[in-house]
Amino acid sequence: MLGDDRGWSAIKDGTLNLSYKNQTIAAQMIVVSDMHLEDSVGTKAKAFFRLIDSLDKKTLEYFVLNGDIFDFCLGNHPYFQKKFRAIGSALTKLAHSGVTVVYIQGNHEFSHKDLGWEGVQFVSKATFQASLKSGVKLAFTHGDNFNAKWHYLIYKQLINLPITLSIASLVPGKLLDQLSLFLAQLSRKNSSNQLLRKEPVLTAANAWLDKTGAQHGVFGHFHTPLSEKRWTKVGQLLSLSSWDEVPNFLSFAQGSFSRVHIDSCGFNEV
Repeated sequence: MLGDDRGWSAIKDGTLNLSYKNQTIAAQMIVVSDMHLEDSVGTKAKAFFRLIDSLDKKTLEYFVLNGDIFDFCLGNHPYFQKKFRAIGSALTKLAHSGVTVVYIQGNHEFSHKDLGWEGVQFVSKATFQASLKSGVKLAFTHGDNFNAKWHYLIYKQLINLPITLSIASLVPGKLLDQLSLFLAQLSRKNSSNQLLRKEPVLTAANAWLDKTGAQHGVFGHFHTPLSEKRWTKVGQLLSLSSWDEVPNFLSFAQGSFSRVHIDSCGFNEV
């Protein structure tokens, strides 16, 4: 345990290390992925709000949402804009504190930029790169393109066409939500099954990171926490676990990464 009464605690894993200061999280970068929030009031949402409130805004440079933040979200639909308004307000407040807040679109959210959250940088392309003040360069991608089948890539292009999104926005929000949440559960199960094929995913991830020119790469989608040395260069490839098992985040502080779980009492570094 790290000892504060909110339960922020740590379990060391190799070189992973996190700096805590005055019961806050002191880091240069925080990334969350695959939260799969179904609302803005449940247990996972409360854990997310607690995380944001506990950040040291003076040291934090980037807060990255690396896709699949919601189980389903159609950003151009008023129903979802209202449903997740509290999440957006918290992120806008964080951005106004001077932190760069980046939201990378995953495969469970669509037209996310139309959520219109002030101060949040919405990224629809596959890769986002960040350069910290220390000079460290990091690349982020949701990861659903890694080792993806051709028919999935075609589906992804079709489902994100403006005409498809416009038609979807005409469907009653509650009906669309219920249907999409059911399909989202099937999609997560399929993604989890891909974990058995670790080598093809890592091959694709290493090839992706080599193209970016960044030192470290972070991805999600597969719901498995990986920490691997790069095959051909200095640096690390890391992936995040889903919040379906336990809310968690990845931080970068003082030159190293930490993986932290959020339990009912607080935070446990893994």
